Amino acid sequence: MVTLNNITLKNFDLQNYLIRIVDIINFEGPLLSLYKNIKNEHLYLFDWVDRDSNYNRWLIYQTNPDILHKYLKKEISHYDLFIANEQYCKIIDIKRNLIWENTYLTKKNNIPNSYQPMKDVYFEECDCPNFEKLKRFVISSRASRKQENNVVYTNLLTNINTKV
Repeated sequence: MVTLNNITLKNFDLQNYLIRIVDIINFEGPLLSLYKNIKNEHLYLFDWVDRDSNYNRWLIYQTNPDILHKYLKKEISHYDLFIANEQYCKIIDIKRNLIWENTYLTKKNNIPNSYQPMKDVYFEECDCPNFEKLKRFVISSRASRKQENNVVYTNLLTNINTKV
């Protein structure tokens, strides 16, 4: 595996709040999986990048339903999905018994080229073992996000109108 010189994260407990939604890409095992943080509803992608005899290495980065929708519609590539949200991501080594170790924080543009998704690779439904579940989840998440935005907007208008 590539030796990393990034910020080591101590007391990183994200795994305590994640539920696996679906594998987006699976070929002889998960390569790109979608997780949801039950504490704050944020969505995370786990992107497999490397392995050795002890660990599987994953990139962990946030996403949102709108970006996922664009990826599923082949409007953006895997690389675009990767760079779309925040500028940082986590790199984590997970032991075979699912113990998280060696957690790092790095800027996405500091990720080794061999770990970055390719710019010309797009979603393939045949690589997704449960496409219908993924599609339903993205549609549902997009709808609830729009409702949340409408509530925030309505509350904002109400606050503005009461102050005028």
